[in-house]
Amino acid sequence: MTDISSRLDAYPALRPAERAEVEAYVRAHPEWAGRLAEAQAFAALLDAAADRGDLARYVVDERMGLDLDPAMTAALADDPDLRAEADRLRARLDALFAGAADPDAGA
Repeated sequence: MTDISSRLDAYPALRPAERAEVEAYVRAHPEWAGRLAEAQAFAALLDAAADRGDLARYVVDERMGLDLDPAMTAALADDPDLRAEADRLRARLDALFAGAADPDAGA
């Protein structure tokens, strides 16, 4: 296996067999369990983003400081229900980041 830190960073993009390899490694090296939990939570958030489409991608981009889709910005300004859904997604993402350990402090 290549560097476990790199594999954990890439976890959301890994194929199921590769994720299983990472999980097996972490079972044998529990000092990486916190990083794995964060990677799994982020993968789940990205999966939810895929299910929710453009709005979730917008919220992730917003929190990561990336360029925002102007059409979604306009839609959010016009639609209170869409804003409420965006706020729920922001809260979920913020909770994930609040519980995340400093990746540089890992094993």
